[in-house]
Amino acid sequence: MMERLGLKDLDYFPSENHEISLNHYDDFKMHKDIIDVIGKLGYSLTPSKLTYSIYITLHQKEKRDIRLIGFEKEHSFISYFPLILDHVHEKHPNEPDKKKPYIIFVTSTPESAMEVYDMINEFTNDLKIVVALSHQGRKMEMNIRHLRAPFHILGIIRFDDSMYLILMDIHLWNSSTDYITLMNEMIKCGLDPVDKCSIIAISENFDNTSKNIYSSFSFKNHYDFTPNLN
Repeated sequence: MMERLGLKDLDYFPSENHEISLNHYDDFKMHKDIIDVIGKLGYSLTPSKLTYSIYITLHQKEKRDIRLIGFEKEHSFISYFPLILDHVHEKHPNEPDKKKPYIIFVTSTPESAMEVYDMINEFTNDLKIVVALSHQGRKMEMNIRHLRAPFHILGIIRFDDSMYLILMDIHLWNSSTDYITLMNEMIKCGLDPVDKCSIIAISENFDNTSKNIYSSFSFKNHYDFTPNLN
């Protein structure tokens, strides 16, 4: 049985051993160019409590999977994407010889794929990072006409064997979703089920279908993050 640690409003994240104090992205020893992009796009240079929470979760000794529930896409994107991008650069500061998907987004609609694609392109525009829109592991033209149901895969660059899988709007998938086929397509994109993957799932509503989709990729315990709706 998968253990779920509910973290309503992040009040108890994730244990008494972690004290979250809001300060600056320098707390993460993040690359200056990435911090500059955050400021250029108009975001605060003081990370949100959610960002600190995600950072601790992704870097603690026993990594956990993460589910973001009820956050606006733009808000959640800035909370995790700079952290993951910086992690890539930290391991491989020089441009890699081979460019394979490292961060993989799976969306349920062409519109969602394009929205995520645009957010990534905007953030990486000055960072010399190649963004590729893909379906079934094959590079394709950036045109929503070529995106086909039931799922759409968006990959950028992989510098090593670790990866992040991000599921967007997964509550829109219906019960006919072929989870086995979806898993096979993710393996084609580089997913190794025996690896310890950090998975971030984003959805406004986790119904039974989305829980099944998430469980298909989740091999460890996970944390649920929910915004303060008060």
